Amino acid sequence: MKSLLLIVFMISCLYADSKYERALLYLNGEIGAKTTIKEKPRCPYERCKGTKRYKYVTKDKQMAYKLLKEASLDGDEKASKKALSILLRQINYTNNEYDKDLLIRLKNDYGIDEDTYNEDVIYYLLHLFKSKSDTESCRASYLLYKVNKFGYFGVKKNNRIKEAYKHRALKVCKKESLEYMKLKVEK
Repeated sequence: MKSLLLIVFMISCLYADSKYERALLYLNGEIGAKTTIKEKPRCPYERCKGTKRYKYVTKDKQMAYKLLKEASLDGDEKASKKALSILLRQINYTNNEYDKDLLIRLKNDYGIDEDTYNEDVIYYLLHLFKSKSDTESCRASYLLYKVNKFGYFGVKKNNRIKEAYKHRALKVCKKESLEYMKLKVEK
């Protein structure tokens, strides 16, 4: 069984050209997923006969995140965008303190702690800030503005840097973008 899984993994890696594409395969559960089948009774009463089989698929999110991080460190903007979107969905970063249960889930699912989470989000934002894509640079500039305005991700509030990011966001964002409109309304 293990040798068959190893062969499937090797073949899928051949078709995935980059670390980013391999990470997507892990995220989608196409490789590295563990499947467990559990049988449960059809109903909670004794008179019910028979069981129903349930199939649970556990994706290898830690490997996926590791590959995304490596691809991002190699300069892949798509990997930075995907990793950032994964991290921002995990925790409500606008709270003064992160929810402990969400931190535990983040550690179990992706293998990263609070400090690594903060460092990685800032890294991805700075990477996308330098992006050639105006859309990504706009979003990153806006988020970096918010980070420096409110002190998210362990960054100290800094009005001078905040204004520089705001100016950059107003410059690269399209006038019809949500980020541009939010910045125009803020004082």
